[in-house]
Amino acid sequence: MWIALDYHIHSYYSYDSLNDPKEILNVALNKKIKAISITDHNTLAGSKLLMSYDRKFPQIIKVEGVELHTNFGDLIILGLTERLKTKDMLEILDWSKSYDFVTILPHPYVRHNVDDETFYEIIKKVDIIEAFNARSPAFLNARAYRLAIKFKKPFSAGSDAHILREIGNAITLVYVEDFNKEALIKSLKKGFCKGILLRKSNFLYRITTGLIQIAKFNSKKLSNKSIF
Repeated sequence: MWIALDYHIHSYYSYDSLNDPKEILNVALNKKIKAISITDHNTLAGSKLLMSYDRKFPQIIKVEGVELHTNFGDLIILGLTERLKTKDMLEILDWSKSYDFVTILPHPYVRHNVDDETFYEIIKKVDIIEAFNARSPAFLNARAYRLAIKFKKPFSAGSDAHILREIGNAITLVYVEDFNKEALIKSLKKGFCKGILLRKSNFLYRITTGLIQIAKFNSKKLSNKSIF
């Protein structure tokens, strides 16, 4: 069976989002999304909270995930349950492969500062290329798609949802034999997926995200400031 997956969603554990994991599940349920992952920036906290709702939302497959900022840019890992001690992308890719975690290169031409030789090495090692990111410019998504085709890599679509309304803006269809997390991860590893429902996010949402980031930063500064 083919199921709809949105793996690129942020919660309030990211520095630039206010999404509540429970509300994320409610939105996904209303939009008939059958599988999701919360991939917060550099933390598994949102992902772990998502998994705690497993019994309350049996209609949705939940997968642990994170969007790591490595030495060569962002990398999404699905299935990860523990904090990594390294930020070396090539090392993480090799390690993830040995444990059958799914690695996705999000928005390949955004926030990836790397020379061509290393970039191509990353492409060879990563499982899936995000060929469409709902927040990325159209010309960069086109480059990402051509990159996946050139290297014969499975490609996905990520909503990169920082606002609840963005959830489902990009959907990846995955063919699974059974309706569970293990079957989903197995299918993704084999590349049984394709990105669809490619809807660009409203630019105003990016402005909102920036304001959230500023507000959170200022709130953190105030909370760390001594009153004495």
